[in-house]
Amino acid sequence: MITCLTPIRDGMAFLANFVAYHKSTFSRFIVLDDYCADESIQYIKSQITNLDIIHKQSSNPEVWNDLDNRNQLLHYFQTNYSEGWVLFLDCDELLDMNDSIQLLEDLKFNNLNKNKAYGFPLFRMINDLNHFTKGPLIVYRLFYFKPGFKIQGPR
Repeated sequence: MITCLTPIRDGMAFLANFVAYHKSTFSRFIVLDDYCADESIQYIKSQITNLDIIHKQSSNPEVWNDLDNRNQLLHYFQTNYSEGWVLFLDCDELLDMNDSIQLLEDLKFNNLNKNKAYGFPLFRMINDLNHFTKGPLIVYRLFYFKPGFKIQGPR
């Protein structure tokens, strides 16, 4: 069981692909509504049933603060689910389908170490599936969350 933690701010252009690629990989989605002004939240509610929506709490809503977003998602996860596998994934990012399949197999056969973070090649979409950033970015965003964990660093 893996929970996808996703902040969204006006991500409607990316959500159809995001949902198509990831709906069957994750057992639960927790989405942070980062002051969406488009139909992103309504769309994802219509597409995913195992979904929790939280609303960003910020004194400065105009500023995107990735660190704060991730920690709000983790706080919600800890409060409502205690511990478990989580993966941060923005709505404009796609995991490779083969990596998703391998991830599910590794989880099924208990091949993942709860004391390690795992990295994936990640492709940031630019408007559609045919345009993405140059080369994959390796991101370490899959880990077993335990109560009290908090991400530190620059925003």
